[in-house]
Amino acid sequence: MSGTYSDVISPRPSARQQEGGLLPANENEQAVVTAYKYLAAISSKKVCQTFIERMNVWLKVPEPALGIVKSLITIRHKPRLVVADIDDNGKLRRGKSTAHVLYRTA
Repeated sequence: MSGTYSDVISPRPSARQQEGGLLPANENEQAVVTAYKYLAAISSKKVCQTFIERMNVWLKVPEPALGIVKSLITIRHKPRLVVADIDDNGKLRRGKSTAHVLYRTA
C-alpha cells in the first residue's frame, strides 16, 4: 500500500478547513464538537496513552505512526466517556461537570 497517512486520514468533504482544525458542517456537529472539546480539556489519567507506550516496547511502531494510533484511540475513547456518564447519570468527571449535564443529550 503506497501513500501517506494524510491520504488515509483526510477530512470529510462536508467539513470546512480552518486554522487549527475543521469546522463542523452543521449545528448538530457543532454541538458534538463543543462537548468533545470540553471533555478533551479536562485533565486525564492518560491510561490509554501509557498502555500504548508500554506495548510499543515490544511492537516498536515508528513514532509518526504511534502518534496517529494515540490520536485515534483518544478520539475513540473521549466520546465513550460521555456515553458512560449518560448511562450512569454521572454529574462530575474529574471534578468538573460532565458534558451531557452542560450540553444536554439529543
